[in-house]
Formats: sequence, C-alpha cells, structure tokens
Amino acid sequence: LGALHRARHDATAAAEAYAKAVQHKPSAIDVWLELGRARRDAGDAKGAAAAFGQVLVERTGDVEALREGG
Repeated sequence: LGALHRARHDATAAAEAYAKAVQHKPSAIDVWLELGRARRDAGDAKGAAAAFGQVLVERTGDVEALREGG
C-alpha cells in the first residue's frame, strides 16, 4: 500500500502505510528504508532519521541506510 501512495506522490500516506507495516514485521529492512524515504519526502527529517536508524540497528553497517540517512 505504501508503494501505491508513493506512486501517487502522497508521501504522508505512504509513510503511514509503511509505519503500519513495520509494526507487523519489525525485521523488514526494506520497509524501514521505504518508511525513511517516505518520511523524508513528507518533510519529516526526524522521523526519517529514526527509520534509517532502525535499519542500522537491524543491520549494522548497512551502506544504503547510511547514504539515505546522511
């Protein structure tokens, strides 16, 4: 559902959908990355950093998360 919202350029709705998805499967690294991107695109820098940080908790040294989270 998050991808559908992102395709429609609705980053806020995408972030909400990805946030619900990670509640159900917290180990889903790809969903955390998408949540971070959606939050960043919605203007939520703090929320994006938290999502990218969760990727690093799950997979220390994840280069993509470091690049995205800056």
